[in-house]
Amino acid sequence: MVSKKSRTVVREQKHRRLRNRFSGTAERPRLAVFRSNNHMYAQIIDDTVGKTLVSASTLDKEVKAELEKTNNVEAAAAVGTVVAKRACPCCQIPHGRRQRSDFWRPDVLH
Repeated sequence: MVSKKSRTVVREQKHRRLRNRFSGTAERPRLAVFRSNNHMYAQIIDDTVGKTLVSASTLDKEVKAELEKTNNVEAAAAVGTVVAKRACPCCQIPHGRRQRSDFWRPDVLH
């Protein structure tokens, strides 16, 4: 009889495989996006130095003020525009790699 792996083991294996494919550099940083049931988070990461360059979420005051709900498509668009506005002038980030993420780590943000 074949035993079934637990969901957490499968999720961790998927995440490891995904992270092996993507690595953010200074020229092309990684965009990590996470959506919970209530909020959305996005951060641009340079993996060579292990630093988050830019981050935004629906918890930010400027984003939350213009939204009715914080977990729909309009909220995702608002978070995306805020990340783009913050990234362009200060970091001169040309293009990024998008990483689909399943869990958000608050200790990564600064």
